[in-house]
Amino acid sequence: MLPNITFYYVLGVDEHASSEEIHRAFVKAIKLVERINESLVRLLTTAYNQLEDELLRKEYNDYIHNTKTPPFIPGFSYYDILGVDQNCTPEEIKEAYRNTIKGVHEDNGGVHSLGVLVNEANRVLLDSQERAKYDAEIKAHTHQPYYTDVKNEDYDVKVNVSTNHINFGKVAWFETSEESIRFEVFPYLDEVSDIRTVLDSNEKVPDCISIKCSARGDSFIQYEVILNAIDAPYGKSQISVVFYFIMKSDKRIIRKTVNVEYEVEPFSHKDSDIRLENGEYIRIGTYEIDGNQYSSGNFRVNNFGDIVDSEYISFEWRPSQPFWAGIISTRKVGEAMFPIEISFPVKTSMCDAKKSPYKANILVLYRGKPVGKIPVILTVKKVPEPKIQVSPKKLNFGSLYWCENKTIDVRVDNLGDPPKERLRVLAKGINSLSATIENNEDLANFPKLLRVSIDASDLVFGDYKGNVDIFLGKDLVFQLPVLARVGKEGEPKIRITPSAIKQNIKKNEIFSTKIRIENDGPPIPKISIGWGSVDRHCKKPNVVSVHPTDGLPAEIEIVIDTLDCDEVYTNVLIVSIINKGRIIKTEKVPIHLKIN
Repeated sequence: MLPNITFYYVLGVDEHASSEEIHRAFVKAIKLVERINESLVRLLTTAYNQLEDELLRKEYNDYIHNTKTPPFIPGFSYYDILGVDQNCTPEEIKEAYRNTIKGVHEDNGGVHSLGVLVNEANRVLLDSQERAKYDAEIKAHTHQPYYTDVKNEDYDVKVNVSTNHINFGKVAWFETSEESIRFEVFPYLDEVSDIRTVLDSNEKVPDCISIKCSARGDSFIQYEVILNAIDAPYGKSQISVVFYFIMKSDKRIIRKTVNVEYEVEPFSHKDSDIRLENGEYIRIGTYEIDGNQYSSGNFRVNNFGDIVDSEYISFEWRPSQPFWAGIISTRKVGEAMFPIEISFPVKTSMCDAKKSPYKANILVLYRGKPVGKIPVILTVKKVPEPKIQVSPKKLNFGSLYWCENKTIDVRVDNLGDPPKERLRVLAKGINSLSATIENNEDLANFPKLLRVSIDASDLVFGDYKGNVDIFLGKDLVFQLPVLARVGKEGEPKIRITPSAIKQNIKKNEIFSTKIRIENDGPPIPKISIGWGSVDRHCKKPNVVSVHPTDGLPAEIEIVIDTLDCDEVYTNVLIVSIINKGRIIKTEKVPIHLKIN
């Protein structure tokens, strides 16, 4: 067993390492030890198999976190680390240590954790007391591995490869080539639990090489090595494809390397001639810098060269321009792949008229590589700028009577370019404030008349502030302040004669009198007559009311039947001023009749 050791430590990664990090660590370690120590290869493979599988990794994490004893790796020993037999001599241990430490030591580009393991194995096994104690622990330990670790069977598995070198030769930059590799596995392919492939290169591994399994049988497996030159750098390149065959029986790894060479020829204009069908460049007209989006129209792009597969054609701006928002290419089903129609939205909000005309190129890309370009010219100009002037620049309605409706006319001029949109107005801040623009249908007809009105009958006494906002389209071009005051000097003034009724009458006598109502203030829309209370022992008093259209002054007659009344009759006559269904003010006339 390996005490106080986890699979993470063996590979030199932490518990939070990603699958990609674990894979890189495994490949690096395997390269170091595969020609030195087969037992270390088996240990690294076991660790990798346990951590690479998500479910097995979760189970392993549960084990190392929940076990009550320090974590260890059963099934492996310090003898396996050095690759020696348990009955080996100290001289054999020293020789094995020297051979192993050279390959795994950190100073030689090795893995720190493997170097520590090798040093610890050497220390324990060379100390006779420590070694005896360790051998006793191995013999006494009965814990079974939580992973499959079957020892070697009677036979040995062999793997032969059909070729260890592939040369694609010269390939065009847009071509895709394939070559086959066949592996013969003796006695049977079933003896292999897993086959992994790793691309190895002295420089950054390109994305141009891919591997796929194309056939398999009882004792063979065949792979296709695919070169996609469009993703490869120009010139000669060499890369190694390493196949790892992991045995079922003992987790032993058989490594087979296939060297791949190729030379990608750079792009030549002889390969294609993709350009506009008509004309040498796209002139997308003259647009105003107004923030609106326009369509460039459709332009037909055709191929006059050799490449006919437009599936991989794309377009890109160079340099990036402020007037574009992407390129749209269209192909209609049933038609030939060429010609291609392209269009693009033109948005001028980021343009500058001083930099007009704008010049750019649309690059034609085949599989991401440029094969042509289309010049583009855009001319922009300033948007017409109207200059709205208002006179007066501030409105003061002064003091209004309580029911007065007042209108002030405002002159609106344009000292700039003719506008393209109508003026709009919005009155706000005062409930009864309103505004309209006359002769607004003709956009260029200035001056225009702006009529601003306030209906004071909707307001209570006090000071008011508001605004009339003038818009040109969506843009606010002027804000006209409005001031008004509804003063108490405009308050309705009702005079009632007599102001009170006090009289002695005989019992069972019908009392009749007249009251005159006069107005000493502004016009009154409507008045209403009513009673405050009715004596429960008397008949309801009769009042002949004045109608709203009759106006003031007016006289009303009051008739009171005192039959069954007590010695004293009291009541209140209420005269109310009403505007738009709302009582503005009331006046009261007290009535006191003494019955003899």
